Amino acid sequence: PNSTVAVNLCMPDPCFPGSQCTAVNDTYECGACPEGFDGDGVTCEDVDECAVNNGGCDVSVDCVNTPGGRECGTCPEGFIGDGVAGCRAVSSCSLNN
Repeated sequence: PNSTVAVNLCMPDPCFPGSQCTAVNDTYECGACPEGFDGDGVTCEDVDECAVNNGGCDVSVDCVNTPGGRECGTCPEGFIGDGVAGCRAVSSCSLNN
């Protein structure tokens, strides 16, 4: 008798990590690249979020590109806040109240 063995074309997963593999008939399809990456789902390249508008970080801090995201540096001395929401100068009024 003829027997058919089902082959899962998504094993091992041919897609980029974080991209969904779907077996379709005799082939497979990869979903979108994960957030922070650009490509076709098989090959995905990191997007440099820092390349545009300092990555959304305050202009006074460093933006560090990370795989799939970015990190904002700390506010410089004499400033309070975080590198994402913004840095503002420390005034003597804000320290004494």
